[in-house]
Amino acid sequence: MDTQALIDPAALEKLSKYGPPGFIEKLVVMFEQNAHKQVDQIHVALDANDGAQASFAAHAMKSSAGQVGALEAHRILSRIEAHSKEGRLDEARQSLAGLDDILPSSIEQLRKLAGISGA
Repeated sequence: MDTQALIDPAALEKLSKYGPPGFIEKLVVMFEQNAHKQVDQIHVALDANDGAQASFAAHAMKSSAGQVGALEAHRILSRIEAHSKEGRLDEARQSLAGLDDILPSSIEQLRKLAGISGA
């Protein structure tokens, strides 16, 4: 996947106008920390065949992904949310596998854009 398509740098640029110095860095770190928890929640819900909970967790993460400009994550989370809500859990699981694949690169790119070094 093209890393350029994963992230919209303009989203962070726009947000930087609304916060004090260090705001974007904190926002990206919070997204990273919460993303791992939320992905785990989606996995647990789908493992339990709980479409409502998977949909709820995907919706919450989708909002955060959109806020920081994680475009591909946002698109995939939209699919997970819809599939889970509609009871199409196998399709939700397939989409979740795609999210698992792109999330590390998305976070890495966000960290670079925010000027955060290291892991």
